[in-house]
Formats: sequence, C-alpha cells, structure tokens
Amino acid sequence: MACVNGEYYHIVNRGVEGRTIFTSTRDFNRFKRGLLLFNTTGFTELRTVSERVFLQKLASGKVSRLVDVIAYCLLGNHFHLFVRQNVDKGVETFLRKLLGGYTRFFNIVKKRRGVLFQSHSRIIHVNHETYFDHVPRYIILNSLDSVDIRWRVHGVTNTQKIKKILIEYPYSSFNGMIQRGLDPILSDDLIGEVLDRKNFLNDLLAWSSENYIDAKPVLIEP
Repeated sequence: MACVNGEYYHIVNRGVEGRTIFTSTRDFNRFKRGLLLFNTTGFTELRTVSERVFLQKLASGKVSRLVDVIAYCLLGNHFHLFVRQNVDKGVETFLRKLLGGYTRFFNIVKKRRGVLFQSHSRIIHVNHETYFDHVPRYIILNSLDSVDIRWRVHGVTNTQKIKKILIEYPYSSFNGMIQRGLDPILSDDLIGEVLDRKNFLNDLLAWSSENYIDAKPVLIEP
C-alpha cells in the first residue's frame, strides 16, 4: 500500500515460516538499535555510527526521521510498530533499511543464508478513532505473551503481575511511553498528543481484564 505523509500505520512482520527472529538479548538489542539509527533519510552504517552523535544531529535538525515511532513491541518471532509517516515513502524506506540490515546481521551471526522475514509486512492504515485508541494498548500488551499466550482469551486478573511484566519487559516501548526522555527511539512530543501518559498504565490494566475482553475490536493476532 502507498502510505501517506502525516498518517498513522500499524506494522507487523514475522519470521518466514513462523521462525524465531530474536534468539538472544543481542538480537533484540540489535533490532532496537536499528529502530533508532535506520530511522533517517540519510545513509546509516550501524557498525560505525554513534548513538550519541546521531541524537545530537537529530536535536539540531541535521538529520530527519522517516517516521515518528509511537509504540513498538518485539517478540520472539514477530514485531509490532505504530508509526506516523513523515516523508514520501518513509514507511517503505524505513522497513527496507530496518529489515534488510537486521537480516544481514542475523545471517552473519547465525551463519545462515536467505530471507528472514515474510516478504511483505502487514501495514494497516489507522484512520478509525476506535482503532487509533486501541492500537498502542494492543501493541504494548503483546509483552504478556512472554508469560501467557492465552491472555487474549481469558483476560487477566492479577494487576500486580501485569504491572511487573509491562515495566520489566525490555523489548517494548512501554516505559518510554509513560515517561519522556527514556527511549530515544520514540517521538516524545507526538506521544504526548496521542495518549494520556499519566493514565496509560491504568488503561492497559482495564483493557486487558476479563470485563473488557469481549468489548475489544478485532485486531491483528501475533
């Protein structure tokens, strides 16, 4: 699909044939590094670029983001992103750089060849108010899969356990979404416009409870 500047998109991709794409902490961290450093209109070589220098250039306007990242969650065999496109073909370019760069890294480290991700990412235009409200919650709650894949079916009741998972899961944008300045991948100003940071955790707890399970709109399954 042709993405439009200023519009919002929910992006999902997974390992080809359902294979695991993140097998270690190193893999997860390498992909997160790509989320930050490949999100630019210029060329980026991850082996040589400094995150500190990149962020200085970003703050001074010397580099521009292809997309604004609002939320992300990485699981063993797939990932979710919620972004706003900033420049023509921004989503397309970002995904090409991100997935291509990570595949090269993965294949070198694992001593393999061939494709790693499905050939086409699922890119869903988020232009309905209800869906727009729910996408960030749904993406972050994917971290619950790390302990119970069936939470979507039976809901959750232990709020303390949920809080612990959400806060401690290292491969989602949750902490950066509730507090500015924690996650350089995210576009902080935009997040403040599209969700209520102060009440986001309570929204997640309510939305994932048994009482709310039946009321959810149909979303993309992992």
